[in-house]
Amino acid sequence: MEIRTQNQLNQRDPAVAPFTPWGLATGGTLTEEASLRFVQGLIADTDLHPDVPEVVRQSFESCRSLHTRGFFQGDLFREAFASAHLALEPALGVRFLQFYEHQVPLHNSLTGEKVVLGANDYAEFKRQTGRSGRYPLGGSTKSPWQLLKDHSFRGDLGSLLRWARRERLLEGQRNKIGEQGWRYYRNAIAHAHQPICVTLLRSADVIRKLAETLNHLWGHDTPGGIHYPAAIAPQIFAIRQFKDTWTAYLASGLPELSEEEQAGAWRLVEAANPLEALDASPLFEITALATRFYGEDLSFSGALDVWRSIQTSGYSPRRMTGRDRVFLIRVSNGAVEPCRNPRQFLALLPEERDLPGSTWWLVRADQPGDAWEHIKIAVDPSSDWAAGNRQMLTEIGLGAQPAEQVRRDLDWSGARAALWKMGLSDTPLSHR
Repeated sequence: MEIRTQNQLNQRDPAVAPFTPWGLATGGTLTEEASLRFVQGLIADTDLHPDVPEVVRQSFESCRSLHTRGFFQGDLFREAFASAHLALEPALGVRFLQFYEHQVPLHNSLTGEKVVLGANDYAEFKRQTGRSGRYPLGGSTKSPWQLLKDHSFRGDLGSLLRWARRERLLEGQRNKIGEQGWRYYRNAIAHAHQPICVTLLRSADVIRKLAETLNHLWGHDTPGGIHYPAAIAPQIFAIRQFKDTWTAYLASGLPELSEEEQAGAWRLVEAANPLEALDASPLFEITALATRFYGEDLSFSGALDVWRSIQTSGYSPRRMTGRDRVFLIRVSNGAVEPCRNPRQFLALLPEERDLPGSTWWLVRADQPGDAWEHIKIAVDPSSDWAAGNRQMLTEIGLGAQPAEQVRRDLDWSGARAALWKMGLSDTPLSHR
């Protein structure tokens, strides 16, 4: 080993120098002080919520510390990347025991016996439910015990991820695809035969993803996050059309408008922001996460009356996350129509519901485009379009279409019944 001085150990690793906030530098580089701020700034705001237990927090902080020290020794970015992937499984174990208050219900598949297994930590739970433990999990003759209501649970990372999804502690179809990456890299790191090449950007990305996942496991989303962003809290806007000009006002400010400002046609729209409200139309509601119509082509007094009725009805804005939404898609003679959300679907007129040669499909996805592409592939998996789509998904690292087929080949009444069973039988769009 080369013996280096303290001054040498405190110098920036040459591999870090080309990275800047504007991309890779091809000429000059940042000063060492600015470069260090950049490296730390990539993960500076990835804080965990106070509800996350200290034992989980310590593992996470170790990942952030390794990332920061990568500035001086570049191969520590690889260690930060590895530690982040290894940190999720014990965190899920902590959340698992916390969920059951350290009293896990088990069921013997052979005798029907039920017991409650107490465990101080997940390592103890694993010892007692392993092959040589008192309650071996497996549901077989040699390992007859099962987790109550989750007979496939075996205690490994895959089981913990499936359990967390069943209990709605993890959400999102795109995140579901990404969870395969946690398992892949966890196994690749635990059984590595050659080092993984990791840059500081890749290290920062997985640390940010870990922070969002941990926060969500303990019931908190991350403002400005990518995987578990905070829910949108929409507001009601009054949209005024006067001649060729459209203007958005907060509905709460309607009583303060002057007589001149009241002229024109009005509509009330619930939306996440003024731009979404201005762009909104009945068809736009499918892609706008928080759009809802409360009236169209109103006079000013009519718009004011609608706003007052909304206030007196005890209105509270729906908080929406954009994860695991349900879309309905009609397939007519092999042609895939655009997505509809449940409220648009329920608003269809009787003559629009069941067309000759058509059936309805229900799909769970985060985005309407994901749902539509999923059905497009399912209808004609051998088409050139489907092949190109699969190649594109592989290139961007998803590996599969981030959507889940719920039901297929239903008539309108059958699809409505499926929505009712899912608790999604919302009222139709008010503009119909």
